[in-house]
Amino acid sequence: MARKAVAGNQNLTRGQIAFYLGVVAVFAFLCWRVSAWWDGLGAEDARRRNQDAAQQQQAQAEATRQDDERRAKAERDRQQRIAVDAAERALSPEDRAKRMIAALPDVCEAKRLLATAPDVAAPGLSSATVAMKAAEAKQLLAERPDFDRSRGIVCADGSGSDCMCSGSHRGCCSHHRGIAGCVPYPTEVACPSVEQPP
Repeated sequence: MARKAVAGNQNLTRGQIAFYLGVVAVFAFLCWRVSAWWDGLGAEDARRRNQDAAQQQQAQAEATRQDDERRAKAERDRQQRIAVDAAERALSPEDRAKRMIAALPDVCEAKRLLATAPDVAAPGLSSATVAMKAAEAKQLLAERPDFDRSRGIVCADGSGSDCMCSGSHRGCCSHHRGIAGCVPYPTEVACPSVEQPP
């Protein structure tokens, strides 16, 4: 009987060994699959990081190129303005007055020509200046309806308000000591600033 018990224990042990070997094999297989999956994740992550870095470098290179182009264009424009200004500074007052009158109704161009004059009080420029002022007044009058559409009001403390001059003023400037009036009409045509050459 003792032999049967030992033989039964050996069979049980062999079954346990087979079971454990099966469990180990399944575990090894799962570890291999998880390792392959993890490596795939790492490779995908690395590929994505490399792709993002390449896109970032490409965007930075494009931004640098555009910035260089803007700077080069600004420098070309500046050099051209200097050359034009030098040529215009050499104009006689009569020739400058002719160019100013020819530039009208472009008030900004006429103002630019006047601003580059070495002596704005030169006798030949007075008639052109009068013509420029008349054209400017005409342009301001023509722009008045557009200005009226967006014309706001000014509060008594000097601050602006979102209220329109032509609309209802109820509640406007209530925290700013009341309404002082409407935004005044412009007295000059807004032109880009004239850059003086060095």
